[in-house]
Amino acid sequence: LEQDYDPETIDLFCDDVMQAAEDSRYIQVDGKPLVMIYQLNKLPNVQDVIHRIRQRFRRLRQQEIALATVFNDAFDPAWEKLVDIIVQFPPHRTPRVSMRKLMSADEVHPHGPDRGDFFESYDLVSKSSLEAVDTFEKLHPGVCPDWDNSPRRAKNANILIGSSPEKFEHWVKHASTSTLRKFELGNIVAPFLFVNAWNEWAEGAFIEPSAKHECAYLEALARG
Repeated sequence: LEQDYDPETIDLFCDDVMQAAEDSRYIQVDGKPLVMIYQLNKLPNVQDVIHRIRQRFRRLRQQEIALATVFNDAFDPAWEKLVDIIVQFPPHRTPRVSMRKLMSADEVHPHGPDRGDFFESYDLVSKSSLEAVDTFEKLHPGVCPDWDNSPRRAKNANILIGSSPEKFEHWVKHASTSTLRKFELGNIVAPFLFVNAWNEWAEGAFIEPSAKHECAYLEALARG
């Protein structure tokens, strides 16, 4: 469906968030409702839209917000000063220190060579994500249990190879350490660690219980 970002739409969005934030379970950062914009680069004028959102909360609720966004390849480093939180969202939406390295289809069995899928090592993706956590001061580490979006793509799917609850736990432990370090240094406003995802079954990223792994990924997250 078409998405537009005219002033009325932005105002209605803010009003919806204000209503949701009245619930005691709504995530707050130092008393500020957490608001996340998935892709800043989709906004027609990033600075103006962010200013409008903040001003509407101030005017109607006399309240500041904790504004977050997810990193992607179109992220402008100048936008860091406009937001409070930048989210690392592996396997794709993360800065890269090392070059992306794909696996040869010959290393993966079985596979359909006519599909043109892309295969990556889970170990390398987790390593790359951990390497990048200091790329931006406000960047919060992210982790993922696995990734396979072939159910959503007839061709050119991206598939991670080699995930396990044990490897996920290892990633979580190191990402958690980075999160706490950045928080203690005052680089980030809260010790948030982002997980992709709870139940993204169509993209192979889920930590909720499954027939294959039962509660292993949830338990790995808890231990990490």
